[in-house]
Amino acid sequence: MYLDPDTKFSEKYFLSLFKLWLFVKRNKSYFGRNRQSVFPFAELPFVPMREIIRLMTVQERIKLALTAHQMENYVELTRIKADCHYVYVKDNKSYIQVEVSESDSIYVYWYIYEMDYHEADWVRVEDLMTIRNSFSVSLISNYFTCDHLNQLIRFWFKCDYCMFRHLTIHMTDSFLVTSIFKSLIYLSTSRLGLQQFFILSHRYELVEFPISVISWTGTNFKMSTVPIQGEYKQEAKILKILMRKKQLEEELESGSEFENTRLNYELQISKQQLENQGVLLVSGTIVFES
Repeated sequence: MYLDPDTKFSEKYFLSLFKLWLFVKRNKSYFGRNRQSVFPFAELPFVPMREIIRLMTVQERIKLALTAHQMENYVELTRIKADCHYVYVKDNKSYIQVEVSESDSIYVYWYIYEMDYHEADWVRVEDLMTIRNSFSVSLISNYFTCDHLNQLIRFWFKCDYCMFRHLTIHMTDSFLVTSIFKSLIYLSTSRLGLQQFFILSHRYELVEFPISVISWTGTNFKMSTVPIQGEYKQEAKILKILMRKKQLEEELESGSEFENTRLNYELQISKQQLENQGVLLVSGTIVFES
């Protein structure tokens, strides 16, 4: 019988095995004079053996270690704690459970280079917010809505680190621009017949890939992050102007009369810059004709 060293069993299971072992140990005379136990402890798989040893008192562990050199090694191995957790999945499994501590759960999605989930009904938008430095993330079956996408994009907008390079989420919702980009500054363009939406990270000076390129292909929501210097350099320049324009408009609402004169002047400059770049407002969407 083979059991993976990291396989998890319930505490009740180990307690039952431990009680059985104690019963056999204390009633050897009942089974005869043979020193060979009816329930030989050494023949247990290592995983339950390890947990039973951990339930023993210090004195019982010492006695066990003195019975044989092999037992001494087992007792020593139970004191070793794994630096990380591994999950091995073989064949078709209908249910897999992994228990981690509260602190571990914070980092469970960090540093996973590529994730591809076909059955992702359990994934929440909060789970995606823990992703860090991943290259590709793909979710097929899920319960995400356009409002969830908006939450994720707004979280990415404020991040000072790279979450992922490519994200694909299969959606059952329709592509609702007003819901997905609510409270966000974005730019729309069309290349080779594909409509794309661009967002510049609020921390673009710190993030390695501060531009998000968002598209909707069939039923798939796709979001890629790219560097500011490259193919989309022009879009990044326009987004900076749009961000500055919004900042000026917000300052105008609370500024004094003297400040408003300056702010209005700067605002007109920003509008002229956008016009020079070929930026238009079409049905509430800022469009760049590249």
